[in-house]
Amino acid sequence: MGEDGRLTFRVGSAEPVLVGPEEILVTLDPAATKPVFTVYAINHNRLKVRAYAVEPSDWPAFKTYLQEYNGQDDPPEPPGRKVMDETVPLESAADVLTEASIDLSEALDGDFGHLIVIVEPDRGISLLNRDRYRDIVQAWVQVTQIGLDAFSDHSEMVVWTSDLQDGTPLPEVTVEADTARVKAVTGSDGIARFNLPETEAAYLVAQQGGDVAFLPRSAYFWGDDVWQARPVKDELRWYVFDDRQMYRPGEEVHVKGWLRQIGGRQNGDVGLVGDAVSAVRYQVIDPQGNELVGGQGEVNALGGFDFAFTLPDNANLGFAQIMLNAEGNLIDLSGDRYHHDFQIQEFRRPEFEVSARNETTGPYFVGDEAVVAVSANYFAGGPLPNAEVTWQVTSSPSSYAPPNWPDFIFGKWIPWWFAFEPIYAEGVYPPYGPDYGEVDVETFSGVTDASGNHYLRLDFEEASEPRPFSVLAEATVIDVNRQAWAGTTSLLVHPAELYVGLRSESTFVERGTPLKIDVIVTDLDGKPVSGRPIEVTAARLEWKYRQGSWREEAVEIQECKLESALEPLTCDFETPMGGEYQITALVTDEKDRQNQSQFTRWVSGGQRPPAREVEQETITLIPDKETYQPGDVAQILVQTPFSPAEGLLTVSRNGFLYTERFHIREDTITLQVPIEEKHIPNLHLQVYLVGAAPRTDDQGETLEGVPPRPAFA
Repeated sequence: MGEDGRLTFRVGSAEPVLVGPEEILVTLDPAATKPVFTVYAINHNRLKVRAYAVEPSDWPAFKTYLQEYNGQDDPPEPPGRKVMDETVPLESAADVLTEASIDLSEALDGDFGHLIVIVEPDRGISLLNRDRYRDIVQAWVQVTQIGLDAFSDHSEMVVWTSDLQDGTPLPEVTVEADTARVKAVTGSDGIARFNLPETEAAYLVAQQGGDVAFLPRSAYFWGDDVWQARPVKDELRWYVFDDRQMYRPGEEVHVKGWLRQIGGRQNGDVGLVGDAVSAVRYQVIDPQGNELVGGQGEVNALGGFDFAFTLPDNANLGFAQIMLNAEGNLIDLSGDRYHHDFQIQEFRRPEFEVSARNETTGPYFVGDEAVVAVSANYFAGGPLPNAEVTWQVTSSPSSYAPPNWPDFIFGKWIPWWFAFEPIYAEGVYPPYGPDYGEVDVETFSGVTDASGNHYLRLDFEEASEPRPFSVLAEATVIDVNRQAWAGTTSLLVHPAELYVGLRSESTFVERGTPLKIDVIVTDLDGKPVSGRPIEVTAARLEWKYRQGSWREEAVEIQECKLESALEPLTCDFETPMGGEYQITALVTDEKDRQNQSQFTRWVSGGQRPPAREVEQETITLIPDKETYQPGDVAQILVQTPFSPAEGLLTVSRNGFLYTERFHIREDTITLQVPIEEKHIPNLHLQVYLVGAAPRTDDQGETLEGVPPRPAFA
C-alpha cells in the first residue's frame, strides 16, 4: 500500500464480427453509380453472399422466413429465385473494422429490382455455433428511384411519390395496395388519395415503367401491422373523483362524476351524452381482486352521476378499484368502461396537528433572510414540546409575472409548442426543454420549544442567474410514540425589486424586417418604474460543431440601451440573416440587484445543423401567435434542415381535412392556414419534407465532388 504498482493484461484478438443495416428493409443510395450493399466485418477473411430475386408479393413469405430462421435450427430457404451465390474475399488487417461493399449489379435484371441479400462468414452457421447466429446479415434490398410516403387516418390514405435523388414530385405513378385491390395514379404534384380498403393492406407498391418501389406498413417481421379502414365512433370521456382518496374498512365512500361525448370524426365536438347513457353500474374490487360491493347510479340530463357505498369491516388493505360501466344505447359509442382508484388502509388517528408558516412577511429578495416556523399541538389541547423536528428545504427556479401586463414576457420564455422536449438527431442539443434549472435540497434538524414551536432562519444567497426562485420548507414532527406528521410552507424569492418585460407583435418576421421589441420595467405590483437603466441584446443563434456535438452559440450580438419610462419603449434590431434570435433584457434596481427576461424570435431563413446519415431530420414549425379566432389566418414559419425541398402540409382534426403541397427554395417558408369556426378547439398540422442535402464528414464539413444525399424530414 502507498506504492505504485504495475499490472499487465494480455489482450487477445477480437471476436469475429459481421454487422450490416439495422433494418431488414434497405433502399440503396439512388445517386450511386452501382447498386452496392455494405456490411462491416472484423477478423473475417471471406464472406459468403447469396441473393434472391423477389417481388413485393414475396414480402409476407420473407417475414415468415425470418421468423422461422430465428426460431428453428434448420430454417427453410428464403423466398425468391437465387441469382447470386459467391464468396467475396476481404483484405483487412487483424482486429480492424473493415467495410465490405458488395456489388449487386449482376443479380439485378436491369437498373431496378428487389433482392433478398444474405451475407455470412464463409464458415457458415452450423449446429455447433448457433450461438453466433448474429454473425449473419439478412435484408430485403430495393433498388429504385421512387420515393414513396404514405399517410392515413381512419378512412383515407394520402400517397406521395417523389424522385429519391432530389425530391421532385413524380406524376403518373401507379400505386396499388397488396391484396386490397386498391389502385390509384399520382397527379402532377405526386399525390394520390383514396379511401382505405375494408380488407387488410400490408404494403403499397408504386410503379413507373420498369421501376417498382415498395413500402410495407411495418418492417418489423414479428408484427402484422396493416392499413385498413376502421369504424369511427364517438367516445365517452369520464371525470370521476371521490371525497377522501383513503378510507378505513367500514367507512363510507362517496363518488361523483360526469360524462361527456366527444365526436370522433373531423366535425366532432364536445357535447352532453343525452339519452345515450341512462345509468352507470359499478363494482368495487379490493386489492386481492375480490368484489366487495356493487350497484348503480343514475345519469342526469347534464351527464352527472353520484353514488355511495360502505366498505366491509374485513376488507383487504391496499389499492382498490371501482369498475364503472355506462349503460344505455351505446352502439355508436366507445369508452363505455372506466376505473377509479382509491386506497383502503388502517391507520392510527393523529394525536397532534402540525402547521408550518412564514414567520416573517414578504416580499423576499436575494441577499435577504426569512424565518419559517412549525407549530405542533395536541388535539386534546396543549403544545407538543421537545419533539424532534426535521426540515427539508428545497429551492428551485420559478417564475413571476407582475400584474396588469399580460402581453409581456417576464422571465425565461419557453415556446408553448415545446410542451415536451423535442427529439433531435444524436449529437444535437435541443434548444428547448423542461426548465428544471438548479434544484437545491438541504436538511436541518432540531426540537420544538416549550410552546411547541420551532424556528428556522433561511439566508437567500445570490443565485447563478437573475431569476426568481421558489423555496419550499417542509417540517416533520415526531412525538414520543414515533408518530410523524408534517407541515409545509413556501415563499418566493425575487432577484430584485424590479422586473423587466418583453413583447413583440409576432414570433417571427421576414428576413430584412427589423425585430421591434417593446420593453417595460415594473415593480412587484405591476406599477411601471421610470429612470432605471435597461440593457437589451439580440443575439443570432448559430449552430457550431464543438467536441463532437452540434450546439447553438450566440453571434452578431446587437445592443440597445434604454432608460425605463412609464410607457413601454421599443428597441429595433436588424435581421440581415435568418435564423433564431435570442432577445435578453437586463434591469438593475437601486440596490444593484439585477433581473432578467429572455425570449426567442425567429427570422425567415437560417440553417439547421447538417446530418451525415440518411435519417429522418427535424422540422421546426413556429406559429405567429398562441391562439386564433375564426376568421384569422395562422402564419406558420417552417424551418427546414435542408433546401431546396418539396413539402406536404396535412391539416387534421380527428382525420384529414385537407393537404397542401409546397416548394421551399431557401431555408424557410411561411404557410397560411385559414381558421374557421368549425376548427374549434384546435387543429393538428404536420409538415413533411423531401429533397437532397450535401454529404458531410464527421465534423459537419461538406464533402466536395460527391453527389448530394437523399433527405427527408
